[in-house]
Amino acid sequence: MQDTLIKMLIFFAVSSFFGWILFFTGISLARSKRRRDEREYSRTTGTIVDFEDLEIRSGRYPTHISLPVIEFTSYGRKYRVRNSNNLDEDKYPLGATVDVLYDPNDPTHFHLEADASYTNGGRNARKIAMIWILLAAVLTIALGVLVGGYRVDFRHLWYRIRNPQAKTVVEQTGTSQDFQYRVQSDSTAVILKYNGDDTSLVIPFQLDGHLVTGFSGTGFVLAVTLEELTIPGTIQTIPMGEFIMCARLRILTLRDGVRAIGSKAFQKCISLEKVTLPASLTSIEDDAFPDACTAQFLVAKDSPAERWCLKKGYTVEYSE
Repeated sequence: MQDTLIKMLIFFAVSSFFGWILFFTGISLARSKRRRDEREYSRTTGTIVDFEDLEIRSGRYPTHISLPVIEFTSYGRKYRVRNSNNLDEDKYPLGATVDVLYDPNDPTHFHLEADASYTNGGRNARKIAMIWILLAAVLTIALGVLVGGYRVDFRHLWYRIRNPQAKTVVEQTGTSQDFQYRVQSDSTAVILKYNGDDTSLVIPFQLDGHLVTGFSGTGFVLAVTLEELTIPGTIQTIPMGEFIMCARLRILTLRDGVRAIGSKAFQKCISLEKVTLPASLTSIEDDAFPDACTAQFLVAKDSPAERWCLKKGYTVEYSE
């Protein structure tokens, strides 16, 4: 879980970095446009001195609109110009002052500052950046859970958030009997990697005094020397792809206590001849073993393992 969280944090940091680059780029472009517009336009304050009635013929009946006449001064010269847009006379009555942006080379070309659209550039850039960061967060969670077959114990994380006063136990790693392992917060061990080359292997139920309760999901991939393997009942779940492509594995024994076999856990183990499944086994993924597996499966009568083997069409023998 710790490795998964590290990957998630790194991915989120990188994605957020690009998101903030987009954010500041948008702000810079917005400011550049604002400065450009400010160079093109001069700003002043004008007064509404009159309203001119304009008749617009559309269809059979004419329409009348009232356009404000704005008076303002530029470089000591007074201009009196009709605005091209209709204004709300209740909000802008006769004598009201308005902010005007005008072309100093031709003051008749102007618009009210309230109509300026370039001021929204920074706001749009912020929206784009926040959407990008939110998308990065969603992808981080998805990839962090899926990459490498890891599963994050969100219940543990939620417990740590709700109980910050709980004592934090630092996870440790160690090596014993050709096994590299990690000590969990509850003092149990998870096997990270098998470094040996034995042909017959009985996985120990404890390492250096720590009860072995799980695998990392990649510790035995391509363990090509294994021919006989026994897994203790202290390990309840065999994760996805844990023993994939152990091509020489012939005899597999799962002790009582194992409850679940994950997807592709023993895929590509093409030499399997005998597999012992305990009565405690209640969950087996459909693709846990090779598609054309010819091994004999030793199971308990009327057990979930028996029903699964019969459903798959495997050869079944019964244990006493």
